[in-house]
Amino acid sequence: MVGCSSDEMRQETGEVENFISILSEHNLCKDINGWSKLPEADRDFVLHTHNGDILLQVSQIPAEDFVFPISRVEYNSGRYRRFINQAPGEIPLAVDNARLNTSIKRSIQRKIEEPYMESDHETHWLLIFSTSSYPETDCCVRGHKRDSEPVSIARDYLKNHDPILFNQIWYSNPVTIPVRIWPIFLTKDAK
Repeated sequence: MVGCSSDEMRQETGEVENFISILSEHNLCKDINGWSKLPEADRDFVLHTHNGDILLQVSQIPAEDFVFPISRVEYNSGRYRRFINQAPGEIPLAVDNARLNTSIKRSIQRKIEEPYMESDHETHWLLIFSTSSYPETDCCVRGHKRDSEPVSIARDYLKNHDPILFNQIWYSNPVTIPVRIWPIFLTKDAK
């Protein structure tokens, strides 16, 4: 993988293993019975299923995409509400809400606009992941569970984008189970 360290490779492989495990455990996809890494492809994996293989591209949203350093005075001012902690004794990084809210969409947009080589696989999935708890996947409004702003913005972008190479697009972070961004799961509460 060009420009990717062995630590990044291990992290991506761990994300794929965790993703598959959670999909199976929560009955989000029961068909996956194994996986393999494509050696020549950049961030590509193959999920083996009873119905054929799925090409899985993986993309990370780095925290640097939506955080920035602040001074002790800024931290103590109360101006910022969200942070990502650093080493003990260091000032946490502040979260830029506007960039956070568009982080999933921007990651999807980069992958959709990227020139993509032809594949023997008929089914293509995209897994976007974050190693922090941000962006969140849902929120509670007046006692009702709703998609978070980053998820809603990504889905709105995809509704207005055609064609979409990926049959399914997922987002995962270490706090929640993976959320399918596209196509949208419809529930009895969905309108």
